[in-house]
Amino acid sequence: MMSDLDLAKRFLEVVPPLMHVIRKEVRVAGEGHLTVAQYRILIGIRRGHATQVCQMAERQGVSRPAVSRMVDGLVRRGLLKRVQDQDDRRQSQVVLTAKGNAELDEVRGAVLGKLAAHMEELDNSDRVSLSSSLDRLEALFPREKNR
Repeated sequence: MMSDLDLAKRFLEVVPPLMHVIRKEVRVAGEGHLTVAQYRILIGIRRGHATQVCQMAERQGVSRPAVSRMVDGLVRRGLLKRVQDQDDRRQSQVVLTAKGNAELDEVRGAVLGKLAAHMEELDNSDRVSLSSSLDRLEALFPREKNR
């Protein structure tokens, strides 16, 4: 039986290369459209994780000014718009525009297609096992709403 520590080590061996593949596919699919950082901002907004620059900066692990510059660029391109926070009028929220949703859908669809191509090698038993394992991982590491 594998110990908790051995399983954690295995997790750290597998997840980073997988994330590298996903980031690479976002870069390729987003070329001329979105950078990986911009994609992460848009997908975070869509999922409701971060709608304020300070939340985005914390989530991305970068400075507020860097995120603010990215958001400003996305606003100029018409992918995002700023709206006044209903709870605190000193704050503004950032929301996806229809154009932002379309751009995100295009890049995300291309990435999903590439990832699905990797899954073609799995037989049905492996697919069921992987899906079950992903469900367990999701339960162990739930998404935090506003983080």
